[in-house]
Amino acid sequence: MKNILRLFRWLPVLFLLLVSINRLTAQVTYDIYVYSLIDGTTVQASVTPGYYEYNRSWSPNGKKLAHEECGFDINGNWYQNIYITEISSHETTPLAGGENGNDAAWSPEGKKIMFDKVTDEWGYSGIFCVPDEGGDPTLLRNYGIMAEWSPNGHYIVFLDEDTWWLKTMHLDDGDETFVVFGAENPDWSPNGQYIVYDEWWCCGGIWIIEVDHAGNPVGDPVQLTSTGGQPTWSNNSKTIYYHDASPDGQYDIYSISVEGGTPELVCGLDIPDYGNYDPCASNNGKYIAFAGATVPGDKSGPAGFQHDAEQESGLLVTVIGNPGAEGFKLNIRSNSPESISLRIIDSEGRVVSDQTGIQPNSMLGIGNGYTPGIYLAEIRQGAQFKVIRLMKQ
Repeated sequence: MKNILRLFRWLPVLFLLLVSINRLTAQVTYDIYVYSLIDGTTVQASVTPGYYEYNRSWSPNGKKLAHEECGFDINGNWYQNIYITEISSHETTPLAGGENGNDAAWSPEGKKIMFDKVTDEWGYSGIFCVPDEGGDPTLLRNYGIMAEWSPNGHYIVFLDEDTWWLKTMHLDDGDETFVVFGAENPDWSPNGQYIVYDEWWCCGGIWIIEVDHAGNPVGDPVQLTSTGGQPTWSNNSKTIYYHDASPDGQYDIYSISVEGGTPELVCGLDIPDYGNYDPCASNNGKYIAFAGATVPGDKSGPAGFQHDAEQESGLLVTVIGNPGAEGFKLNIRSNSPESISLRIIDSEGRVVSDQTGIQPNSMLGIGNGYTPGIYLAEIRQGAQFKVIRLMKQ
């Protein structure tokens, strides 16, 4: 039985390896992108040609992202390490002590980074911790993966590789509590009242369970969705972000209320055959980091959170009347004469408008007949691509 469960643990890794080989052939890599919940723009954070970044975690001050970088070295050997990307400079550097690491998690006070890594020839892992500036790793627990911090930093929630139970553990005395079976990718809500996870054993989807401050369950698990994975909390503990397949099969970032309801499409790059994964919300509630595909030849390059960086890239799009009850006006500016395409997608992933041949440096009116809700405007000019979130009231 344990061998079968261990295979489940490694299926995502095997899938990633196969997909990565394909990406090497296609010369498409994965980087960390940041989506603004304020103005709906998406910008590239990490820039590491030839390598792949996944499983991001914000520093509490919002200035850096911890994530894993994986790929093939010059000798053709597969590797995977923890790296740190500084948002302002887009500089990505290895975390000393994070070699072979996976699933980085920044501590609430910002001084430590936790991760898991394989520790023996059978594929078992341990949970480790290093200072955020790098250092010698400290073993927190053997046979554990997918660990996340409690809001006060005194506990962790993790998946026990020996029993495949989701557990919480007190870091001072090592006391552990069983939470639920058949769960993975847990995340503890900022208010300390819930643990969210995706279920792999029988039902699938995104689930939450109410817990006390020490991680002891105080209620039964509640299913929020039937599909989706890698859930993460908003800073106010009211919304859960996760990745899921759209109707066309493309994986994008969605959200759902902690109370349940209808999921809403939030963001994602429109790169055919390459999805968007691993969302993580910043502590200030303004941004979502996620893993997205980077296409060779895209000259837009990295961009910060300021519009002057976007202007240098040659394509600048601003919106008038967002949010609003009437239609929107898109002000499209570019220093390239190439025509522009515009696609509008609703919160369920359906294409409601698809226009081509739009001339640069023009004002375009859209949305007069749209029903209230969230929409994504995807603007493309050659290799340059912008995504803007629209809210029709």
